[in-house]
Amino acid sequence: MPDPQRELELIAYPLAAKNDLPSLQPSPRIREWQRDTQDSYAARCLPLNIANNNGWQLLLPGGFDAVYSGGRGLVEISIYPHGDGPCVAASHFGEGVLTLFTGYLFRTPPAIHMQICGPINYIRDGVQALSGILETDWSPYNATMNYKFTRPGRARFRKGEPFAQVFPLPAAYVNQFHVRFGDMPIEDPETKADFDQWARSRAEFNQGLKDKCPAMVAQKWQKLYYRGLYPDGERKHGAHLTKLSPQAFSDSGLPAQSLEYQQSTCPADRASAGAKLPATALLRLDKIDWRLFRAIDELSTKVQDLVVFHKPDAKGVDGLMTEIPYTNVRLFPFESDHNGFILMKGFCRFDTILMMDANHIMQGDFWRRFDDYRRLLDEKYEGSQLARYRSKIACGTVQKLDDVLSYPSDVLEPLHDTLTIMLKKECIGNSKIKLFLAKDKLILA
Repeated sequence: MPDPQRELELIAYPLAAKNDLPSLQPSPRIREWQRDTQDSYAARCLPLNIANNNGWQLLLPGGFDAVYSGGRGLVEISIYPHGDGPCVAASHFGEGVLTLFTGYLFRTPPAIHMQICGPINYIRDGVQALSGILETDWSPYNATMNYKFTRPGRARFRKGEPFAQVFPLPAAYVNQFHVRFGDMPIEDPETKADFDQWARSRAEFNQGLKDKCPAMVAQKWQKLYYRGLYPDGERKHGAHLTKLSPQAFSDSGLPAQSLEYQQSTCPADRASAGAKLPATALLRLDKIDWRLFRAIDELSTKVQDLVVFHKPDAKGVDGLMTEIPYTNVRLFPFESDHNGFILMKGFCRFDTILMMDANHIMQGDFWRRFDDYRRLLDEKYEGSQLARYRSKIACGTVQKLDDVLSYPSDVLEPLHDTLTIMLKKECIGNSKIKLFLAKDKLILA
């Protein structure tokens, strides 16, 4: 066991550039839910506070939502970065386990290991933080933080929130203890007397609160343990802690530029996060339900801009943006259909637009073919060509599209589908088309 008088060193070796790393901060004493209790009574619990304060927290450099479908494979967890910073999450193990990359390799002195766990006494619904102890006195391997979904559903992790807590501890410390049951009245009668005195005092105090005794009510809570006092009000032992003082890391040692091992140690969806398609998705909000959130999840990660139109009196819109954390999503009210058409045209990047069934966007095949769609949108079609094309769609003769549009079949192949319709931008609002009035429709423009 290391000498307790010797100053020890905990080293965090960065595995990425500064802007890509989780922040590493001393863990605070009190959690927000403690402050939110009546009269902040939970914030007075010293054992909670010391546990909270024990170590360092890793804070997210960017937020994300993770959605678990309930199965065992890697594909059962979908990750949707909020776009406000790097996403450090991945589906790496399967079995409903969400992995977050810490971005550091930790090193401790000989015979000192390190525990990594969820932020202590930090509550997350739907996911359980998994804990591990690492032999950081020798291991050349970086650590990950993992959460297990407790049920199918969504977990939200916001930028700046803690997702892990680390603290050192002596190696195999529990192995040094011989354990047994004892007889307190015989072996330690002084402690037994102190305990009995405290038990009587606690019972009297609780009864006084119940009876609304003015002195007890004014006191609110007994502070003996918090003050380090015995039941008789005396201090009979050595040091008593009400807080810890983990040293802050200085960011002067963080690399400003990317490191050569960054990509392999912190994959975390960097490629997908930076590969949003150069298009704007226009979505009408008819009803706030899981389908809407699912569509927004998918689109926010795939297109550069997502604009959601809604009527001013649509229910639930006021609180919707707090439930939509993505930075590329905007909400726009429209007073009338005519006003809505004008707004929509203003967001169109191309002269030609695509309209499709909203459920269609969940299919990966559509997004794999997006480059072909983009080529179609870049074309300058005549209105008559598109009218003939739509008539072929209506008649179900989609195999004739090549003749109608006079364009290579490999490009037109994505349109061999009655769920996807192409038309000129100026056709938005045409009384015969009524696109904007159709339910469950998406416009990609």
